[in-house]
Amino acid sequence: MDTLFPLRQNYHLLRLTDQDVLRSTDSLRLFAEQLALNDEMYPTIREWFRAKVIPGLREGSRVAYLGFEGETPILTAVLKKGEQAKLCHLRIAPELQGLNLGEVFFSVMALEVRTTAREIHFTLPESLWSRSREFFSSFGFRDVTRAHTQYRLFEEELRTSAPFWDVWRAVRQRLPKLVDRFQVNGYSIPPSLLLSVKPEFAERLLSGEKTIEVRKRFHPRWRGARIALYASSPERALVGEATIGDVSAASPSEIWERYGDRVGCSRNQLLAYAGEREEIFALQIGDVTPYASRMPLCQMEHLLEEGLKPPQSHCQLRQEHPWSKAISIAALLHGCQRAAGQRPGPTVL
Repeated sequence: MDTLFPLRQNYHLLRLTDQDVLRSTDSLRLFAEQLALNDEMYPTIREWFRAKVIPGLREGSRVAYLGFEGETPILTAVLKKGEQAKLCHLRIAPELQGLNLGEVFFSVMALEVRTTAREIHFTLPESLWSRSREFFSSFGFRDVTRAHTQYRLFEEELRTSAPFWDVWRAVRQRLPKLVDRFQVNGYSIPPSLLLSVKPEFAERLLSGEKTIEVRKRFHPRWRGARIALYASSPERALVGEATIGDVSAASPSEIWERYGDRVGCSRNQLLAYAGEREEIFALQIGDVTPYASRMPLCQMEHLLEEGLKPPQSHCQLRQEHPWSKAISIAALLHGCQRAAGQRPGPTVL
């Protein structure tokens, strides 16, 4: 299988926010140490961290990222939010450059500023522009000018910018491919199915109160499949991911006898749902991972610039399916959100 990092099995990305500053977390201290490794080329970088990054994290105008391979830091990045969003800093370990991590981070960056940015800009050394112009152009960054401030000691600094929607459209085309290759903090394997659930039952699935989902039609081949959970009207939002365990087919009465305490509804509700059917299906739902915040249908349609038709029950997800792109957005966005000081689990690539 093609992987984002060949022979590397433990990659994860940590998002630093105001809570890391408030609690002076180990992650923030490690980030500062990694940032200081650039002081030979950027002699004022330590002061910039103290005077700009820390206050920006505290007030929410900036976010920072710290990437790991196992326990080894491999990436540092700082992003300034707002209408004129700026990628202030990005450093990838030299041995990992050229392995698609740039595509991943540009995707994360665009998602981070999706609600406010009209433009994204950054500065870069002239040699990097010459070397990677095709890559930057593919995201909409096609022209450069001399930067007003020259941060580097030994090389001219250039400035490039692009409208947010140009960057976002380039990201959007890459999302299914990227999500198919890797996970971010356990989100997106990618899911094979989109399962539509009434909001009250979605809440019970997310809380663990409900572990059996009943369907009139279903196929046992989906045992073991990773699924995305969609809460139907009136909520109309992606709410998380889960895994289907066993799939059992039996009469409604037998299903109730086996799983009545786990279906999250009354016997009368179950029988009313089954109607005249002699056989229904019980799906065992486990490994439930709620999203950090819900992804409303209207927001997904805005980002995709196309309509999304929720399934009545479930639908299979293929890479070019519009819902695959929507779930890719949710996976990247929520996979990068963690509480301050909380180290994400390993990401298998």
